[in-house]
Amino acid sequence: MAEETSDKDFAITYVCASRMHRSFTIPGTETRKPLKVTYAIAGLENDDAPTVVFISGMYGMRWVALLWHAVALRVGVRLVCVDRPSFGGSTPVPLSERIDTWLLTLPALVEHLHCTHIVPLAASAGTIYLLSTLSTHPHLLPPTSPYAAILTPWVHPRDSGAGLMSFVASDWMPKFLVEKCWDGLSGFVATRLLPGFAASGGVVEGIAALGGRVSNPAAAAGGRGGDDEDEAASMKAFGMTRARKSEVQKLGLKMMFTEETSGANAEAVLCSQKGTPEEVSWGACNDYRTFVPALSEQWEARGGGGVKLKVQAFFAEDEAMIGGGGRRFGGE
Repeated sequence: MAEETSDKDFAITYVCASRMHRSFTIPGTETRKPLKVTYAIAGLENDDAPTVVFISGMYGMRWVALLWHAVALRVGVRLVCVDRPSFGGSTPVPLSERIDTWLLTLPALVEHLHCTHIVPLAASAGTIYLLSTLSTHPHLLPPTSPYAAILTPWVHPRDSGAGLMSFVASDWMPKFLVEKCWDGLSGFVATRLLPGFAASGGVVEGIAALGGRVSNPAAAAGGRGGDDEDEAASMKAFGMTRARKSEVQKLGLKMMFTEETSGANAEAVLCSQKGTPEEVSWGACNDYRTFVPALSEQWEARGGGGVKLKVQAFFAEDEAMIGGGGRRFGGE
């Protein structure tokens, strides 16, 4: 009889699986150095599988794939989670080039994955990258049913009035603290002050208040019933027991902060637009009020009045990063 794998051994195998540690390199040019991109896959791994590219929040990294694997398998998709610059092994770039680098990375990723079209799915701060994608690379979406979704869309503090990010965006918070210390503060809170919370709530949930809540597919079900119900919810959402899930999350969180995470500093500056317009512009979607009708006109012209782009937004009941004001603004 085979010896049962311990929860910790299971976590090591799960977190260190090759699907969590993929990479490719975009060749350099005369004006740009080569760009290494690290990414992870949740769900199916075959090239002909329907492919969803997840554009995560302020911690724009691949580790969220740990929480989506069982769901992606059940739905039958290949979910790809990418490390943005200065996360994991992805090449650092200047702040002003973060969005352009994403727009360069995505077509190269699609080619690398040997797929034709993708469905973009964003969360929180990933919103600005997704909207730029819809404007710049409409051809990457399925031509007969173009679709994108946003979980807890990012709204600038000037429009959301959310306390935490309004303070970050204000003159009360010196820019150098955000661009130098945001990542360190987040890592300290997640790994030292709140490790138990991080383990029980998920790798991303452990830094939710600092980096954008997303990605626990069982969040709505967990913690509301008895032990049997919670165990069943864990098995359904994650394909593993609660004990194994806890070990996976603890190890994932540890490895996440062992790698490069300084991109969070740049993301915080970019999302709060705490800098010069040249540094922190969101490009085409710098102002949602003008961007949305312009995008609609662009897609109408592209489709000749036929197939329409469908974008769905989903809001959390309680979202510290954008607050109630952000939900109202996004809903409008």
